[in-house]
Amino acid sequence: MYQNQRQINGQKVIEVGENIDTWYLRKWMGVDPANGKPLWERVDPSTGARTTTSTYSQATLQETGVSTPDFYGGLQSEVAYKGLSLSVNFGYSKGAMAYNATRQLFDSDGAYPTYNQMVLADGWSRWTPENPNNATHPQAIYGGNSQSNRPSSRYLEDASYIRLRNITLAYRLPKPV
Repeated sequence: MYQNQRQINGQKVIEVGENIDTWYLRKWMGVDPANGKPLWERVDPSTGARTTTSTYSQATLQETGVSTPDFYGGLQSEVAYKGLSLSVNFGYSKGAMAYNATRQLFDSDGAYPTYNQMVLADGWSRWTPENPNNATHPQAIYGGNSQSNRPSSRYLEDASYIRLRNITLAYRLPKPV
């Protein structure tokens, strides 16, 4: 890296000694219960004091996770009995954070009123005057709510998984056949 200087590449940051797949975004802090506006974290560069702001441009860009998994791998097993065999193959990954750009588009708090909007997942709720304290999403406003759908850690999701990749059931014919 040129003179060991930090390089910002889109929504990632590259620094000497740090993970090359580090997300560099504004940190999502939820919804202001008083008015339903989005909140992001602001860090004072001189004191390090952390506060919140409803103004996207005032929020601090910071490291918010990595897209490199802590570990990944696979498992394979095979059992056989009298010519019949069963083989299974699993893949897994743990610890990576993925940016869900599709959710950024469809979970946009009214920013794109002509698009279909996603249905909120179980356990999520939108701010309303009747639901000010438990809201996970800002108030939906036609045309958008204070840039709440701009790139931020709001759309980072755990990318850990275990997946069945292949399963094979086989029968070996006897030699005379």
